[in-house]
Amino acid sequence: MNPNQSKRLQISSDLQRDNDQEKALLYKHVFGNDSGRKVLKDILLIINGTKVDRNDPNAYSAVYKVAQMEIYRHITKNLNGEVDY
Repeated sequence: MNPNQSKRLQISSDLQRDNDQEKALLYKHVFGNDSGRKVLKDILLIINGTKVDRNDPNAYSAVYKVAQMEIYRHITKNLNGEVDY
């Protein structure tokens, strides 16, 4: 790798880190107050209310359940400062 490529990668990495920090702050702004915590609680209730029936398997409902859990995990990780993009 030549020096120019290395410098471009470093700049790209710095921009991504800045962007990640900005996103984490936005998540904290939206979900880090009382109203946001109520929304998160509601999201968690929806996730826990979604059932996948083993007697009537539906691949789409399983994927939907996993997606719901992933969104919740993503929000909570950002609130804790654990950026995972």
